[in-house]
Amino acid sequence: METRQGEYRAKAVVTIYSGSVSGRGDSYYVEIQNTSKDKNGKEHYGAARPITREALGKLISLVNLKNDDGFIKSKIIPECLLSFNPEKGKRKIVWWKKPGYIDMVFSEKTKIPNGLIHLPSLLFVMDGKLRIFSIKGSKRPNLNTKLYHAPILNYYDNNSMCWGSVNVEVPDGLMIDEEMNFWEDKLWNSEFSHAGGYTTTKTDIMKLYRKLVNTDKRFPVNELMETTLKLSDIL
Repeated sequence: METRQGEYRAKAVVTIYSGSVSGRGDSYYVEIQNTSKDKNGKEHYGAARPITREALGKLISLVNLKNDDGFIKSKIIPECLLSFNPEKGKRKIVWWKKPGYIDMVFSEKTKIPNGLIHLPSLLFVMDGKLRIFSIKGSKRPNLNTKLYHAPILNYYDNNSMCWGSVNVEVPDGLMIDEEMNFWEDKLWNSEFSHAGGYTTTKTDIMKLYRKLVNTDKRFPVNELMETTLKLSDIL
C-alpha cells in the first residue's frame, strides 16, 4: 500500500497458493503483481511473478510500524508461525511446537519430581490471553487439523492457563518471535501445581506425568482429549 494525502492505494498484490505434494505434505507458492493507474484512474495489474527473498524482506519491513499502531515487528517470518493478524484491536498470533521433551518444574504437593517430560505437538494462540491446544503428529498443521486439549497442568476448560503469581505483562515493542518466546518462557519456567479442575487426559494426568518424567517414554497421544475445534475455527 502507498500513502497519498492520508489515503491508501494498492501498490502491489501478493497471492499465496497452497497445495499438497505427494509424500511431502502441504506446499506453498507466492506471487506478486505490481499495480498502477492510468490517466482515467483505472487500476491495472502487472504480470504475476514469483516473489523473491528481497521482495519478501521489503514486505516484512513495510509492517515494521510502531507498536502503538497495533502492529508488531519481525525481522523474518518464524518457521513455527501459523497465522498473524496485526490489526489493532484484533491482533492475534498463532504458532505451534513440535513434539519433544520439556524441562518442567512441579510443586512439592504434586509428588512429581522436576525433570524432562515428553509432550505432543502444542498449538499456541495469543489474542489478548494465551490459549493452548494439542495436536497429533509432528507435521505442520493445516486448516482441517483437529485440536485437542493440552495435556499440561494449571490448565482450564477454556484452554487457558492459571498463572498464579507469574507476571505475564508483555513488554512493549517485542517482535513476533520475541513475543512467542516470551510466552513459552513464562509457561515452562513457571511451577506446575495442580490439574486445573478439568480433565485433559483420558487417565489421571498426575499419574501419567509420574510415569513419563525423566524417562525416554513418548507421550501416549491416545490419552489426548478431543475438542470440537479445528485449526480453521480459531484463525
